[in-house]
Formats: sequence, structure tokens, C-alpha cells
Amino acid sequence: MSHHLLTWPRAFVGASVIGLTLLTYFQFPGHAFLASDTQVYMPILEHFRDSSLFRNELVTQLPQFTFTVYDEVTLGLHRLTGLDLRAVLTAQQLVYRALGILGVYLLATALGLSARMALFVAATFALG
Repeated sequence: MSHHLLTWPRAFVGASVIGLTLLTYFQFPGHAFLASDTQVYMPILEHFRDSSLFRNELVTQLPQFTFTVYDEVTLGLHRLTGLDLRAVLTAQQLVYRALGILGVYLLATALGLSARMALFVAATFALG
């Protein structure tokens, strides 16, 4: 019985982190694709993936950023899973949002807040 009591809060915290992640992705602040920076980022990333694409575009000839570990991971996951770049980027965004929310929760518990209050702090952080 005590084992069940120890795992319930972790399961509740995990479910809460997943719920908050999905809420922040689909509602607020939400997500966008091919808006703002991704209009520039995607052609560059596609060109890194296949140098025959966008060969004559200025944005790919003179990229505004250098190839980063994030780009390497994105392209590696694309090759490993066979998913398109949008799906890989979406998965990464969901994972990073969840890790950020979990990190705030852990910081709040490290400061001595109860699990319930730490979840409130994480939710406040995630939802702005």
C-alpha cells in the first residue's frame, strides 16, 4: 500500500506535465509553423538536409545562423525516424516544453513547496 502512495504523486505530476504541455501547445501560447522565424529556418534546414533544394535562394546561400547541435539532432531524428521535418520539430517542441515545465516543478519543490503548490508554479510559468 505504501508503494502505491509513493507512485501516485509521480503519476499525477507526470500527467499534469503532459496535460500542461498539450495545453500550452494547442491553446496558449500555442504554436505556429511557417510563420515568423520558421519561414527562414525551414528552407535553410531543408537545404542542409538536401543541398539540391533551394540552391539559388539567398537565404540558403547566406544563412543567418550557423549549423547547431539542435539542427544536427533535428536532421538525425529525421533520418532515424523517417518523419518529415515538421513532425520532428513538433515532437522536439513538445519534449522541450514538457522538460521546461518539469524543470520549473522540480525547482519549486527544491525550494520547499508542496507538490500541489509546485504544480501551480509550473502551470503559472507554462501558461504565462
